[in-house]
Amino acid sequence: MFEFIKKVFVSSDFLPHAHCYLGNTAVIRLHVISDLFITLAYYSIPIILIYFIRKRQDIPFRGLFFMFGAFILACGTTHLMEIWTLWFPAYWLSGVIKACTAILSVTTALILIPTTPKALALRSPSELEAANQELEKQILKRTLIEQELQKTQEELEKRVNERTLELFQANQELKKEISERKKFELALEFKTQELERSNKELEHFAYITSHDLQEPLYVISGFTDTLKEQCGSKLDKEGLFLLGRIQKASHRMELLIRDVLQFARVNIQQKPFEEVDLNSVIQEIIAELDLRIKDTHTQIKVEKLPVLYANKNQMIQLFQNLIVNSIKFRNKDISPKITIKTFGTEGNFVDIQVKDNGIGFEQEYSNEILEPFKRLHTQEEYEGSGLGLAICQKIVSRHGGKISASSSPHQGALFVVTLPLRKGTAT
Repeated sequence: MFEFIKKVFVSSDFLPHAHCYLGNTAVIRLHVISDLFITLAYYSIPIILIYFIRKRQDIPFRGLFFMFGAFILACGTTHLMEIWTLWFPAYWLSGVIKACTAILSVTTALILIPTTPKALALRSPSELEAANQELEKQILKRTLIEQELQKTQEELEKRVNERTLELFQANQELKKEISERKKFELALEFKTQELERSNKELEHFAYITSHDLQEPLYVISGFTDTLKEQCGSKLDKEGLFLLGRIQKASHRMELLIRDVLQFARVNIQQKPFEEVDLNSVIQEIIAELDLRIKDTHTQIKVEKLPVLYANKNQMIQLFQNLIVNSIKFRNKDISPKITIKTFGTEGNFVDIQVKDNGIGFEQEYSNEILEPFKRLHTQEEYEGSGLGLAICQKIVSRHGGKISASSSPHQGALFVVTLPLRKGTAT
């Protein structure tokens, strides 16, 4: 072990470095002086770095500075060994020092790689100086603002006191107005209740009146039928014409009374709502209208429909009116085609679409046709009371929904019925 250590520091196995220079004094002097000054410069740099770091405790990356110092110190030592090996062949020691220098240099480089982006992100002295100047401006500006705020606050306190007095007076006036408004609301509530009671009485009156009107109408209709059967052969052409007019008017009056009765019944019927499968409702309607559907060659396409919380009888009446309406207002040379399907859902509501290929109507009448007794055609063209769609409107409103229509002439009509899916929306 001792021999190995001795070989490291002093070895007779090698010749001194000066031997390579053939004892040329000038060359030896040049290398000695150069390596000496390099060594002194390298040794002075770590001292300066340590002094700088101790004076500036706020400097970041202090570990990197120490690594640089150690690396530079090792580099200086390698140049010092260059001088030593001119006369003493301690190449093993020189190699060890160079190996240490290599390790320090590689380690420093590896530390420097991730540190460089962080160092680049630091603000430059000029940026810091500009930031300081801006900060001083902001401080001055803030001081002025604080002074202005102080002045404003004093003015505000004065206004608050004045405003407090005004608010107190206004509050007294408001209490007086609230008292008067409560009296008005009570009166309005009383009037609303009176109006609701009047509407119910009016609906009941319409129901009773329509029902009572049917009895004399049946008598008129029966007598005209008997008269035509027993005395038809004795009447001339004009008499038969007038008798036909009476029968036609009687039939029209019967339809009108029936529809008025149905219109009045919408809110009078208070049967509890229940879960209603619209698919079975449509099938019931198709079965009931079977003869009319076959006579007109009507095609009805029904896609999957939802289950609603509703009055089943009124759902039958609603969709039967829409289907009959589509069959009635058909193009004479085209078989009616009706499509009924779910159009979309939003929240607790579902949109159901009833579309046909009938004669259609001008879009400007889309709201008017939903009003009672509103007709776009004469009795000679299309018979009816003008209450079918109004009944639909009333049924849908009672269920908390809405109905809309869109069309254009000879392009069919589209009715969209929006109804609640679950309990809690209908009234």
